[in-house]
Amino acid sequence: MRRGFAPYLIAATALAFATGAHAAEQPFSVVITTATPTIKSGVEIDIFVTWTNTTDHRLSFAVGGACDDRIHVDVKSAAGLEARKIAYADGFTSCAIGEMTSVEPGATAKEPIGRIANRIYDMAQPGKYYIRVRGSQKLDNREYTEYSNVLAVTVTR
Repeated sequence: MRRGFAPYLIAATALAFATGAHAAEQPFSVVITTATPTIKSGVEIDIFVTWTNTTDHRLSFAVGGACDDRIHVDVKSAAGLEARKIAYADGFTSCAIGEMTSVEPGATAKEPIGRIANRIYDMAQPGKYYIRVRGSQKLDNREYTEYSNVLAVTVTR
């Protein structure tokens, strides 16, 4: 009874994805954390983003909102809808670009981003919010995008 090579190839491919072997392609990783997953309404959330550079050269990140195409902070409500963006008197929603962070090859950098999320999104309404960061880098004429973990935050009265 002969079995073809295909079942072994499929099994090997599935194992590679299950063990995270595909992640080696990404030049960086991004993880967000908070020490205070429950906050009172009106209090700024403390969120930190940790960048890990897996390349052999320096990477730079600017933490920002919709106006920065390399880093984007997303906030969703418990219903899965985008949280309301803050509108200012000039009619524009906030951009709130933070400072540039450089990460050396093989190194990790941890930066606060809570104030960025608070300036872009209105999280004053009590409830549960889900925050995620998306980062992009163009290296060697190829665009890489990585998503952070999803951070759950509860806002109380």
